[in-house]
Amino acid sequence: MIMREMYKNMGICDEVYDYCDNIIKSLHDRFEEIDKNAEYTR
Repeated sequence: MIMREMYKNMGICDEVYDYCDNIIKSLHDRFEEIDKNAEYTR
């Protein structure tokens, strides 16, 4: 967990890190679709 340690060194607690990580994971499929569309239109 290198990223977690980096954020911890910046003073961001584990609870905030986990909260943000869960949001990022929940948006993964949506951004993957956006990326597919962007590649299609190029």
